Amino acid sequence: MRHDLLIQFDDQTTVEIAVDAAQLPDPLDARRWLDEEFTRRECEPLRPSGKLLTTDKLLVLAQEIGPAGFADEALRLAFARAVLGQLQRPAVTINLQTMKVS
Repeated sequence: MRHDLLIQFDDQTTVEIAVDAAQLPDPLDARRWLDEEFTRRECEPLRPSGKLLTTDKLLVLAQEIGPAGFADEALRLAFARAVLGQLQRPAVTINLQTMKVS
């Protein structure tokens, strides 16, 4: 089964990534990858309280990686697998214009 991640940076810039469900990590491994990448890239929480929700982490990471970073196929696939594995949904949209994950 195919799972899809869409990252919308603006009206003209989107990244679409399709991943086979068999390639998805379990939620714990997906979360670990996202946490490590967030730390490695020295990302900061969105909220002044410092509380870091999963959706916030996805938004900040996608923004930090940016369209140019997602040109790297290995990074693009690793990010998509982690997002889809963490959220356990067949389709996810990360919209950086509205700062929403759906």
